[in-house]
Amino acid sequence: VYIISTINKEPNMIKLNIQKMLTGSNGKMNLEMNLHIKQGEFIALTGVSGSGKTTFLRILAGLEKVDVGKICVEETDWVNTSKNKKALPPQKRKIGYLFQDYALFPNMSVLKNLTFAKDDKDFAHTLLAMVGLEELKDAMPQQLSGGQQQRVALCRAMITRPQILLLDEPLSALDLEIREKLQNNILSLPNEFKTTTIMV
Repeated sequence: VYIISTINKEPNMIKLNIQKMLTGSNGKMNLEMNLHIKQGEFIALTGVSGSGKTTFLRILAGLEKVDVGKICVEETDWVNTSKNKKALPPQKRKIGYLFQDYALFPNMSVLKNLTFAKDDKDFAHTLLAMVGLEELKDAMPQQLSGGQQQRVALCRAMITRPQILLLDEPLSALDLEIREKLQNNILSLPNEFKTTTIMV
């Protein structure tokens, strides 16, 4: 896994030192990461398939356990195996997660997809306006293009005003022209709200 970071002089927000044994196409491998991430920083993770990028996001979100290590966010332990402390559950971590397949609810309109995550219609309208989708607030996901679905999913990840935004290959399913247009949304929304962002 390779890490690309913006330059940022803010204090450290996330301190982590973790290890997890993974089984990939080439057999067992040890995912080992030691990182300090600053408030508002934008981190990009790159690497070959199976190198542990998505697993790392899932560990931060609390969806997977580490074998050994510590994750501390704003001086609060989310994980600390040395003290045998119970890991902070996912619902108590202020995380926004944009999955590879967007995971929109097909039976809910664009607006309801957002307000299902948090009932804040005013902020939902603000987010949709920022990505140019307010006129489609009543549309169903299947009526949207891939790029529009991606923007809805990004807004849904942001509506809880997360401390940390996790983006798992958010542009991989889109063609090059749409991908280039949507990169600005990926950068502008977290930047607007000073959200610490980690993107595969």
